[in-house]
Amino acid sequence: NAEYMGWYARPAPDNAPARLYACEAASACRGGAYVTQSDVARDSTAAQQPQCVRGYTGVICGQCSPGFAATTAGECARCLPTAASAFLVALVLVLLAAMMIALIARSQMAAKSKASIYMKVMLNYVQILGVLSAMSAASSSGVANSVRWAQALSLSVDLFPVQCLSGFAFRERLLAAILLVPTVAVLIALAVVALQRAGRISAGRTTTVLTGSIVVFVFMAYTGLSRTFLTAFACRSDLNRLLADLEIPCGDTSVIAMAVVGVVFVVFGLPLAAAVTLYSSAEPWNRTGLVFMRLRFLYEGYSESAVLWEFVIVARKLACILIVVYVREQTSQACLVALVLLLALVVHARSAPFPFALLNQLEAASIAVCIGTALLTNVAASPLVDSATRITLAVLCIGANIGFFAVLLVTTAAQHDAVVNATRQVPVVGALLARIAVLS
Repeated sequence: NAEYMGWYARPAPDNAPARLYACEAASACRGGAYVTQSDVARDSTAAQQPQCVRGYTGVICGQCSPGFAATTAGECARCLPTAASAFLVALVLVLLAAMMIALIARSQMAAKSKASIYMKVMLNYVQILGVLSAMSAASSSGVANSVRWAQALSLSVDLFPVQCLSGFAFRERLLAAILLVPTVAVLIALAVVALQRAGRISAGRTTTVLTGSIVVFVFMAYTGLSRTFLTAFACRSDLNRLLADLEIPCGDTSVIAMAVVGVVFVVFGLPLAAAVTLYSSAEPWNRTGLVFMRLRFLYEGYSESAVLWEFVIVARKLACILIVVYVREQTSQACLVALVLLLALVVHARSAPFPFALLNQLEAASIAVCIGTALLTNVAASPLVDSATRITLAVLCIGANIGFFAVLLVTTAAQHDAVVNATRQVPVVGALLARIAVLS
């Protein structure tokens, strides 16, 4: 059945040939049994020949078998041992917690913090890179594995080790995504109360620190959660099944209900609420005002004429997510993403939202690297490209991202006060977690 590789056969009525369906992951289907209903009548095993390669199961081999989980590129890979998966999840959580502590601490200081601004530029770049790792061309170009780590900094419930540990199907992951924001908000509230009782936060600053901390968390989780919620509306019309889970029919009431809640409150609700709050503030740059202290992270570092620039970046992320989720054709998807990023680069160059030249240059460079990643990934995935060229393009793409990320790390670490402050926060974490446990 080599000629039907990448296709799944379903028996057709009467003596008509079986209908073939293109598999979402071409490597998932070995070709299957090209049978008719008469074949099935003569031999009941004709339609039961294994059509899915090891690790895949379900409708058109669209599900991962037990012991396997889906990668960001939509392919099923064997899970690591439970202990290894748990270690990776714990490591990611520790890194994210450290970044959140540093960002929160810097955003609550009286003086303007360059360090938190540099970290924000770095996170915006990594989040876009995480979206690009889910492009249709990513898996076949050999680039996906090299940029898949970027998903870890998006707090996504679809992370490979998280799926391995939880074993959740899409419906359960959707529910987890909805519960993530309120759950973390409660944990942050408990942490703030613990810090207040320990005398590290004054009673008058409790609400400010709480709001600022939740803002930082939503910023870090936005792209991962948005992609999860939006995939609930992406359907495969020939099967009338969800692309995210081919076992679920399109329009499933429970899935749509949860996705609508997520889209209304997280994808659009939280950014719009923050934007309206800032816009309606009479003096958004008044450092003594509550708006500045509670939402300072969102616009700190931008020029006074670019108070709402963070929401321009949110729109850029959301546009890329929408394209990756709903545009399935490989080249169209890559070109549209590159077009959105090129438009963002032009707008950024004309606006220069940062008062510091180096920050404007780093932000422009991050967008340019992402444009190159999208286009090179697509070219490398083309069947017209030979293996040597594909490897060369993949190495070039990987090298550009590693090099630029190293530059971002160095420039961020150069802000010595941020590194020192984050280091000082580490010994507090253990005692803080103990206090949270007592309060809960």
